[in-house]
Amino acid sequence: MPDVITGGPKPLLLIPTFFAQTALSVSMGLYTLLCGVLKENFILLENEIEKASVDSIHIHQQRYQRLVNAARALDGYYSRYIFSFYALTLPLVCFILYAVISGDGSDFSSKLALFFWVSVSVLNLLLVSVPAVQLYEQAQQPLDALFKLYNRQVLQISAIGMQRFHMFVEQLTHSDISISGGGFFIITRSMLLTIASVIVSYFLIILQFAMEQNRDSPTGDAQNITAR
Repeated sequence: MPDVITGGPKPLLLIPTFFAQTALSVSMGLYTLLCGVLKENFILLENEIEKASVDSIHIHQQRYQRLVNAARALDGYYSRYIFSFYALTLPLVCFILYAVISGDGSDFSSKLALFFWVSVSVLNLLLVSVPAVQLYEQAQQPLDALFKLYNRQVLQISAIGMQRFHMFVEQLTHSDISISGGGFFIITRSMLLTIASVIVSYFLIILQFAMEQNRDSPTGDAQNITAR
């Protein structure tokens, strides 16, 4: 039989892995791109609201609703994937960190590979989290721009304009624009700090447990008995 199947690195087995990694990278890149596009549209909407008049506010209200629908569609497509990604990556990062620190018998190349692995995992966490955080924070800015518009034209607002203003405020206040993890949590700046604290906490727990195991193990006694 040829070496491709019976021996060597078995490159045929790497083909599914290659396509899976490629699909994952393309999906991640599309997710980051869509978050960036939505964020830029919210920036444009904020600038337009600041320069607009209260009488034309319904136009920006309709545009805001389209952005809300787009953000919810993005969350619907990616929320389950993000939840699975966090559920798999966080424990993996903790155990790789533990392996890097406690691997006394490993050579330098093994430790370097583990350190590269944990660096890539943390980078992927940031690539998933940072665009969602930026989108979440930028989506809150049109409300501030709307109040600036109100303060600038408070003496010129008609009754219909005031009614439209209140409707837009209600829409901005109650529209939840965010990227979630399967509907269980929303990716925000505070959640990133929570993730960092969870990684450090679990890493310290695992490391302390391993140190207690090494201290309580009868390795020294076994070596003495063998020497006798």
